[in-house]
Amino acid sequence: LAGALAFFISGLALEVEGWNLTAVIAVYAMTQLLGGVSPLPQGLGVTEGSGTMLLGYLGIDPGVALAAMLVSRGAVLGFSVVLGLLALLALRVMVPELRDVSVGGIRKEAVEAGAGSG
Repeated sequence: LAGALAFFISGLALEVEGWNLTAVIAVYAMTQLLGGVSPLPQGLGVTEGSGTMLLGYLGIDPGVALAAMLVSRGAVLGFSVVLGLLALLALRVMVPELRDVSVGGIRKEAVEAGAGSG
């Protein structure tokens, strides 16, 4: 529901003509369904393409429809990335065992011990 709200707000920000909440929620639900069955992560490309097509079918200019899709997807997925990064940083500060873990998840000591045993 938050994604549909972001999609609606992106259309309002772009001043899309004929933008109404009922159609936006229906298009958002269908794009999420199509993106969910896609083998690509987060339905990238499929969600944007299907949303542009559906909005075009509803009479919205395809260029403006694509812009609305990209703005909303960027906001929703970008928020998830920022939230995950903040959680990672907070865990590294708050959990002492995680301070020395590299981004790949291998401790420095294990790498050094493995190099000395070979």
